Amino acid sequence: MRDTKRRRILKALRRARHDWRALTCAIEKSLRQGGPVEAALCSAITSESLGHFARGMAARILSIGRPDLALNCLFHQLWSQDEKLALWSTGLSIEELRDARAIRPLIRALYDTHPHRQHAAARALGWVHPGSTRAGRVLTDILADGSQPQPVREEAAESLAYQNSNRAIPALLAAMQEPDERIRFWATFALGQLRNRHSWRQSDPRVVPALEARLGDHVTPEGQFNSVAQEALEALAYWNPSVPKYVERLKDETERILSEPGSTEKQRAWARNR
Repeated sequence: MRDTKRRRILKALRRARHDWRALTCAIEKSLRQGGPVEAALCSAITSESLGHFARGMAARILSIGRPDLALNCLFHQLWSQDEKLALWSTGLSIEELRDARAIRPLIRALYDTHPHRQHAAARALGWVHPGSTRAGRVLTDILADGSQPQPVREEAAESLAYQNSNRAIPALLAAMQEPDERIRFWATFALGQLRNRHSWRQSDPRVVPALEARLGDHVTPEGQFNSVAQEALEALAYWNPSVPKYVERLKDETERILSEPGSTEKQRAWARNR
């Protein structure tokens, strides 16, 4: 590594010392043992004892001088792991790197036969480079493919919310009719996000009726704070421009939840944040 890039990496490590103490301690220990800084960073990137934020930070620091090496370390681990939580953590670390060159290998992982690797890739593709046409196209295909594992399709639906692509709308509209409430929920969420990134004239005229059709869908998917109907109502209330009747309905709904003794803490948390 050239001296200039090495100095930049060491400077970045010094700056990270305050906020990333565990990470910098691990790297400094390796450096005291005489190893090169890039090897110390690779070791941190692949350390399962560090959280995904710290591993992603290590990858970003390494990418200052060796961007290819940072990606290779992460993807070598992604392909060598099998356990669900380990794969999920590595996927989040790839996401933290925010390197558009990760899109191609993530697409490869998305079509792997290992469902947990697919799931991790579907999540990372939503965030690693928002607005990617290629990522949006592939995520749309995965969502539309009923033979894919349910968690992968569900994650693809959520990730499409961050790709800002109207091409995903037909697949999301179809997903809103599926029997699985988790897929319906995230398709509803994604449509609301896509609509609010476009002007009124650019929006697809099918979206509002599709969201209105979900206002009677009162199922709350496992792990979520709110129902499909509440997600649709929130999307309609935050429309641009807003529709007054939905703004009022959302206000009434949140007040109802906060006033009813039987409301769950998750429901209350959702209502308080509206």
